[in-house]
Formats: sequence, structure tokens, C-alpha cells
Amino acid sequence: MASERVFVVDGDAAALRVWLGVAGEQQLEAVGFRSAEEFLQAYRGEPGCVVAEYRLPGMHGLELQQELLRRGWSIPFVLASTSPRTQVTVQAMQQGAATVLDKRSDRHRMAAEIRAALHRDREQREALEARRIRGQRLASLTPKEREVLRLILAGRPNKAIAGELDVSIRTVENRRRSIFAKLRASCLAELVTLAANAPVGD
Repeated sequence: MASERVFVVDGDAAALRVWLGVAGEQQLEAVGFRSAEEFLQAYRGEPGCVVAEYRLPGMHGLELQQELLRRGWSIPFVLASTSPRTQVTVQAMQQGAATVLDKRSDRHRMAAEIRAALHRDREQREALEARRIRGQRLASLTPKEREVLRLILAGRPNKAIAGELDVSIRTVENRRRSIFAKLRASCLAELVTLAANAPVGD
């Protein structure tokens, strides 16, 4: 996986240098862009966070945030502005911004917000990877194993499952063992967690 980066978008060259300098002081890899359009041409979903000025030439900061969401990229977004207006702040946060930061903040605050956004990105990507793995494991179950799993999750004991599916208790036990092995669950509580919110049969 690509290393995380701080993507800074600011049309003011001096402000851009400040942000890149703050990231550099934190030993973070950062790259700057002078417009939202320039950034969108280069970005391909890499890990990290975006720090964008609200008043950009062309597409402004909120529009950039909206475009990232439209493209399905959930990279944490820090909107930076001098004296940010309440309406802008509310809209940015409603769209999922990590924060709206006053550009007059000190470098310590700027660095803290960048690190918080990067931490958020790591958490989001870890959660997505966990869901992907869970989906792969559930997909490995046979249709008959999925039937048994559905009934296990409904709280049915083995005997009741055998009766409902018209199979032997030994067959249910074998399928149950296979389910636990494929999902790599060590107990019923873990099995329930792994299968939570996932379709496991009609």
C-alpha cells in the first residue's frame, strides 16, 4: 500500500509553504497543489488527508470536498480558512470534514489537526479492510453452511437446526465446525460479531 501523504491545496504560495513546512516538521510526507483541479488530476485514492483552503481559484474548498465524496473517496478533509464563516463550517462538517481550521492558528494546532486527520484515515482504512476480509470469509461458506449459520444466529440449538433442515445432528455439528473454521471464530460471540450486518441466507 502507498505511504500516507498530506495533500495541501492552497492558491497562495506563501500559505502553501507554511502547510508543507508544518508537515515536514512532523516528519510527514506532503505534496502541494495550487488548485482543486490540479489536485484532482493527480489524486488516485492514496491514503492520507487533504488540507484545502476554502477560497481557491476555480473550484473552492467545499466544492472540492463534494467532488471527493462524489468520486467515492473518503479521505479525511481539513478545510482551512481565514475567519471561517459559520455557514461554511456547518456545511463542511455536515459533509464529513475532519475539521474546519482557522489559518491564523499556530503551527502546533495545525500539526495536531493534520495528525488527527491522518489517524482518522488509518482507522477508516483498517475498518474497510476488516469488512473486506469478513466478506471474503462469509463468501467462502457453502449454501448449506449459510443455512446453518443463519439458524445459529437466530439462537437455535443444534437439535432444532437439524429438525428444521431435516438433517442429522452430526451433519449440523460438522457444518458448524466448518463455519467456525472458515470464519476463524473461536466462540459464538465472535461468530456473531463477524456475521453482523451481513446477509447469511434467506
